[in-house]
Amino acid sequence: MISKIQKFTAYFGIFLLALLALATPASAQSKQYAEWSESDGRQLGYLVEVDAQGEYSTFLGRYADLENSEGLPIWCVNVTHPTPTDKDIISVETLTAPTRTAPAGLQVTTAQMAYLMQKYQHSNDPLELAGVAYLVHLNFEQESNPEIIRTQYPNTNSAENLAHLREVVLKYADFIETKSRDFVREAIANTQTGYQLGSVTGAGERSGSVYALGVTNEAGNYLAGYPITVTLNGPAVFTETGTQTWSGTTSENPISLDWKATGNGEVRVSSQISTTRTTLTLLRTDKTGQNTVTLGRRPEIDLTEKTIPGPKWNVVFDFQPIGVSHVEKISDAGTFTDTFTASADPNYSNGKWLTLSGAEAAKFGLSDGNVPVMYRATAYFVGATPPSEITTVPAEARKLDSVTVKADGPGEISAKFTAPEPGFATVVWEVLKSEQGNLAELIHADWSDGFGVPEEITSYRHEIDIDTALSIRTTKSGVYFVDDIFVSGFPADHGDFAGTDRFTADVKYLQQNLYFFPADIAVNDENLAQAELIAANVPVPATNGFHPSIGDTQFKAQQNADGTLTAGTYVFVTSFAGDDRVKPFTTSVSDKTEQYSVTHKPNLHTTLTYQGTKTVPASGTQKLVDRVCYTNLQPQKEYQLRGALMLLPAGKAAVDKTGNPISATQTFTPSSANDCTELEFTVDATLFAGKRVVAFERLFENDQEIAAHTDLTDQNQTVEFAKPTSVPKPKIPDSPRQTTLPDTGAGNIILPIIFAIAAVGGGTALLWLRRNRKE
Repeated sequence: MISKIQKFTAYFGIFLLALLALATPASAQSKQYAEWSESDGRQLGYLVEVDAQGEYSTFLGRYADLENSEGLPIWCVNVTHPTPTDKDIISVETLTAPTRTAPAGLQVTTAQMAYLMQKYQHSNDPLELAGVAYLVHLNFEQESNPEIIRTQYPNTNSAENLAHLREVVLKYADFIETKSRDFVREAIANTQTGYQLGSVTGAGERSGSVYALGVTNEAGNYLAGYPITVTLNGPAVFTETGTQTWSGTTSENPISLDWKATGNGEVRVSSQISTTRTTLTLLRTDKTGQNTVTLGRRPEIDLTEKTIPGPKWNVVFDFQPIGVSHVEKISDAGTFTDTFTASADPNYSNGKWLTLSGAEAAKFGLSDGNVPVMYRATAYFVGATPPSEITTVPAEARKLDSVTVKADGPGEISAKFTAPEPGFATVVWEVLKSEQGNLAELIHADWSDGFGVPEEITSYRHEIDIDTALSIRTTKSGVYFVDDIFVSGFPADHGDFAGTDRFTADVKYLQQNLYFFPADIAVNDENLAQAELIAANVPVPATNGFHPSIGDTQFKAQQNADGTLTAGTYVFVTSFAGDDRVKPFTTSVSDKTEQYSVTHKPNLHTTLTYQGTKTVPASGTQKLVDRVCYTNLQPQKEYQLRGALMLLPAGKAAVDKTGNPISATQTFTPSSANDCTELEFTVDATLFAGKRVVAFERLFENDQEIAAHTDLTDQNQTVEFAKPTSVPKPKIPDSPRQTTLPDTGAGNIILPIIFAIAAVGGGTALLWLRRNRKE
């Protein structure tokens, strides 16, 4: 530092020198260092190196503050210059790095120097102050001004001046360098050189921790005592504070803070740390003054607090369970299963199913892993046609059943239902927070997949029934077959449904096929492949009701060369291919009403009707017509056809009011082997009100029976009489009572009339009996 010789001369002169000579023993005068302080105690340190005049030439220590140093001590950085005053300051500059390269073990950064100055600048220990001053010179010395160099310092550059300074210290006061080296080690160990940004656990989860926060030194060790505030920006709070901030001080161990999510999204952490001085202020003087450094006049670039950005991550507070289902399209048994694939909404939060760590799961009484979710599935019956898709269930929807199914994570679950009747049903899947118990806070919101979602509609198909009756028609070209078809079970609007994206349109027609089984092949479904297909796929409207006399030019019996019919059995098969509303159906070839058999012997096939219907009025005398079709007769030969009516179900002969069987007879000569004729029965219908009768026919040749049709179950041969209606009896007016006997002449006339009627009746009866016996 600068010598104080001029100052001593001006104030103390020769008197002081004499006093020092008298007061100091010879051994002390040879000592090359001494403590020094002014009366106000602001300038304190060590004097080193006594010159030829016995004066100390070097001062290492603290200098009194200046106005420009804001009341903080200043430290010399020009060995050969005098102490400055405020008027000597011409500029204020910032030092961010050392200006010199100090010897090994004595090197410090501006931050480390600031740490030492801040800690020891107000110390009353001259050695501590001398040690700080010594490091300031060695690391931040400014270039000397040769114009004011004293004669005892011939060197004009700072490097040589510092070399001389260190030589003097090591020679006369090496304890000062020792102290400085201790300070360097202390500064390295305690000065901030880095800030740990922190790391995070629990990314993508509901909770975790931010750890490895703090301040580190040059060696990477954590430093204690620095005020720090950690802030979370985003949907999370610190578990300890319940807020997004935590404040405290750093320690020798990294800070670790637990957090928990309050929502979904990105979270950023930042640390605001109070920092020590990292720069020095250089007070530059004119050519006559000494440059100094101080902690005063802190520049704007040297922040008192620093915000350190930390890691960012996504947190999950809840999730939105959703899913898609696929119910079986067709349900012929009435029961159906809907398979549902549970998943998380990919457009909410991170799009993943929420999982909990062990600690977090324990709060909800769960094991770690996926959060379980209760799904509700509700089935609705919607009628003959599938519904349109809408977001809510209509108020009039007919609810079948509702079940809850637990999903332990993403994957398949299912629900089973039973439809009460044929038609369409749909299933609605939903998640209700109210059904999740204490896990409700983990579910974002209620969810439903909507009503009438196409993949959630199933069809319980209708089952139809078909009754048929085969008839023949004999024409000039041969024998044709016709079929009466009675259909039930179709939806009332069958044929009108045009289909949807999921379900096909109605199949509009039944198919009528005619097969021929040769005489040597049994007529059953197992042998159908051996039968000859006479006619195929004749369309019949696929609707309920009576479809009479279904015919086609293909429905013709095969003939032999002689005109007789080929022996075998013809049978109609009526089928429905099925559609998405109705099950497939096919009649069996074993159905006798659909068969017509041809043999080489004569054969009869009959149809009994009343005016073309099967119902007879229950009053008066009515005529029943039995159309009898025959095959394999000899043309131009005489045959007799005899018919009788039989009561059902007993099978007894139907009799008239006199007790005689009701019958009919016809003698005819066919012009062809295969043809038809008619028998007519006259019946007192009042006798059979509410009853059913069936016609039996027998064919005779020369009084020998050659064919018969006597089937009690043949519906073609059956008619039903209407039930009687109650008719009020007419009221007969009262006649005046006869009080006198009739005239004698009148009585004589009555008796002959009675005898005459009896005689006629008796004769008639005798005549009938005689004829009956003869026959």
